[in-house]
Amino acid sequence: MPTTDRDIAQLMSLAGSRPRLPEDRALRIRAAVLPAWLAETRSRRRRRVGSAALMALAAALIAAAGLSVWRSSPVDGPRVATAERIEGPPPTVIGPDGSSMRLSEGFVVQAGHRIASGEGRVALRLESGASLRIDTASELRMSSADLIELERGAIYVDSGSAPSVAAGISVETPLGKVEEIGTRFEVRFDDDGLRVRVRDGAVRLDGPGVSARGAAADELRLGPDGRVRRGSIATHGADWDWTLAVAPAFDLDGRTLGTFLRWTVRETGWTVRFADESLRTELESTLIRGPRASASPREALPLVLAACELSFRLEGGVVTIFNPRELGGAE
Repeated sequence: MPTTDRDIAQLMSLAGSRPRLPEDRALRIRAAVLPAWLAETRSRRRRRVGSAALMALAAALIAAAGLSVWRSSPVDGPRVATAERIEGPPPTVIGPDGSSMRLSEGFVVQAGHRIASGEGRVALRLESGASLRIDTASELRMSSADLIELERGAIYVDSGSAPSVAAGISVETPLGKVEEIGTRFEVRFDDDGLRVRVRDGAVRLDGPGVSARGAAADELRLGPDGRVRRGSIATHGADWDWTLAVAPAFDLDGRTLGTFLRWTVRETGWTVRFADESLRTELESTLIRGPRASASPREALPLVLAACELSFRLEGGVVTIFNPRELGGAE
């Protein structure tokens, strides 16, 4: 019978990867275990979350993400990125010499490598510190750390959290080129043409004889006819869910709840409000003690808040956090 965290970790590593549960079944399991988990956490000091109180969170997050095999590639050329997270079947990486292998977490991507995602998704950490996420059914070539050749499919770029980006990231497609200006955006190229959606910041789209600039909540479409069409989009919601599924993990241990909430907001596009503004100051310095959160922000938020004996409402992209006891238990 395992008695320590190390014993539990060893057993979990021996178990190997688990297939992803259907979302409806996963939600039913979380709903079933949450009351017992809350009963345990309520016996502890209210604003301090210990590692034992977050063991259920660890199990839920690990089960949601699965376990990955660590493998690094031999570094023969300029390194441009490192594989940070994989969801679904591992994508294929093809070297300049035509050799291919399955991408794994920790794999060093070099200039000239091509990536075919197939039915999986992958998050890469570029050498600049920016996050690059690749959707399913995508094919691209990593020409350098700041130049991506997208042949088909979709990618998401988040360069805003990078500590220093000397040059903006450029995405080239057969129809046109997209250049970012400190932003988060998605580029999708398929038979219908080139689509760029900007979450914040700005991008520039250049094609044969055309040029357009997009800002937050803008969508630019460049069709095979060479015309650019502009529209407005929501910066949160189902259209961005695929980027959450492969969002890089957030290390909970020793971080504050305020930091966790800012990560959640950045990844989801939600806005956070507090039913009681005095709660904002208190939570900003609340320390979290627990494991690395490998689940998506959407999955992690209710678990972390429940461990802090807090509740929330999500309406129209606005998350309202409150203490259910102070509101008479009503949500």
